[in-house]
Amino acid sequence: MENDVILEINGLSKNFGKVEALNDVSVTLKRGEILCICGENGAGKSTLIKILSGAETPSSGTIIYEGEEIRFQSPDHAHRMGISTVYQEMVQIPEMSIAENIYLGRYKKRFGLIDFNDAVVRTRELMKRIGLTLDPNTKIKDLSLAKRQLVEILKAISYESKIVIFDEPTSSLSEEETQILMDVIFKLKEAGVSIIYISHRLNEIFRISDRITVLRDGRVAGTVLSSESNIDEIIWLMVGRNLEQQFPKEYAELGETVLEVKNLSGGIVYDCSFSLRAGEVLGFGGLVGAGRSELMELIYGARRYDSGSITYHGRDLKKISPLKAIESKISLVPEDRRRQGLISILPIRQNISLSYLKELSRYGFMKLKKESRATEDIFDKLHIRAPSVRTLVNKLSGGNQQKVVLARSLITSPDILILDEPTRGIDVGTKVEIYEMINQLAASGVAIILISSDLPELLAMSDRIVVMKEGTITGELTGADMNETTFMKLATLGEEVHDSRISS
Repeated sequence: MENDVILEINGLSKNFGKVEALNDVSVTLKRGEILCICGENGAGKSTLIKILSGAETPSSGTIIYEGEEIRFQSPDHAHRMGISTVYQEMVQIPEMSIAENIYLGRYKKRFGLIDFNDAVVRTRELMKRIGLTLDPNTKIKDLSLAKRQLVEILKAISYESKIVIFDEPTSSLSEEETQILMDVIFKLKEAGVSIIYISHRLNEIFRISDRITVLRDGRVAGTVLSSESNIDEIIWLMVGRNLEQQFPKEYAELGETVLEVKNLSGGIVYDCSFSLRAGEVLGFGGLVGAGRSELMELIYGARRYDSGSITYHGRDLKKISPLKAIESKISLVPEDRRRQGLISILPIRQNISLSYLKELSRYGFMKLKKESRATEDIFDKLHIRAPSVRTLVNKLSGGNQQKVVLARSLITSPDILILDEPTRGIDVGTKVEIYEMINQLAASGVAIILISSDLPELLAMSDRIVVMKEGTITGELTGADMNETTFMKLATLGEEVHDSRISS
């Protein structure tokens, strides 16, 4: 029925100069529906969200909202009209409370003074609507990532939103936290709120959605009912081809031991020992909080270790620092690309060359031509989708931002490459490109450490897997033991099964 449609997008296009971000996109959203929108990085998802949230205006096309044509002039205009967006990168003030963050700029006043108690009362009312029991006076800095996401949802419904857009809301959440978030979204659906849900996690999309719209190269590749489709069909719509092998693992010939870590301790990491060989892909797995990233930061010098040793090519690495690691040809691609890996206000070229400044400068002055040649070469090799190396990083999709971080590590020609969640939040097509890059690097003799929370990825792409729990190594998987059951025993039970019984 016509009145079941709350939002109708007809022939929407958006150009940024010569770059066509959206081309003739048409999408409908029904009342109380969960519509998932997916596609490769650069497919146009972010641009579509920005238009619906009032951050961008379309070049052409129409938006019909509740039966009337509208063009959102600003995010505030979209909020007032009942459309809110919960972004992957949350904008919150850590030192302020939940209630203060939700109603910031919208406080009611009493006798000319801000009535903070009113914000607390209204926040409690919002929580009741979706079944939350948080304390409105709790500071944002004291909340987990999942609860901070819930605060963003509370803020969205505080505008009495009829449509809530979620942009990769679970990319950094555990399975348990993801389920809590989904339960809240289902409650919004039951209350008649329409949901647009953006995610690269295909299994998750099928758990939550009523319909799925796939974008490819700025166009609608297709819309399907979730109950009548499957992951293979969605992948085909996203990339325009069948991905016969989602994890194209190739086994390289292993060389000598290049890294040996013995009894390393520091922070939450305790008594960790392992070795790494040239050409090897050594996987590191464990549940959230297992200490995988912290262990790699000790090795890279981003954190100081208290005891133990790190031997690199037979040489003891003492007082290691990120600068010394880079000089020793050890590179780290960090887990949080936006906070730890990029300077978003700088162009691609300068982001890539940051770890290579010594080789690209003389007497304190940059050799600009050499920098340009070096960065353009790796820009082309990694197929970074952008007009040029002069494009600002904050204009790129998530997958292309990840490629920029990879490029900065690869420009130094590392002997050891540590990849911390390298495919988180990116599309299946870009994932395959990264897997093929891993194969090529391993074949050339680069030793790779792969940290991943994606268990199928970890099992498929690793030669061996080291499992961690609560800051310590609980076991190592090889051969037939590299399966989900054995992995989960080590990740959850740890030392209780760290013997010959592990595979029984």
